[in-house]
Amino acid sequence: LLGLSSPEPNESGLIEGLDIGCGTNLIYCLLGAAVYGWRMVGVDVTDVALDWAERHIEHNPHLQHLLEVRQPAKPVPAGGSSAAAPGDSE
Repeated sequence: LLGLSSPEPNESGLIEGLDIGCGTNLIYCLLGAAVYGWRMVGVDVTDVALDWAERHIEHNPHLQHLLEVRQPAKPVPAGGSSAAAPGDSE
């Protein structure tokens, strides 16, 4: 699928990709960066996935400038407020 798409570069000439649910292996981000030279962001909600994804980035120093992982903010329930839930200690 990566080869079939026709992405447009941003102002700096880079093509950027987002992998939602990148998992522990970060494979689509790694492929996008290694094969196509794209700047890739992987997103996941689990700490273990993010920890392993970071390890993969560390083990690929030649791609580090193209790779990033993020954990999204906790969602706000529909009709709810952004206040912390009782017992939530942040």
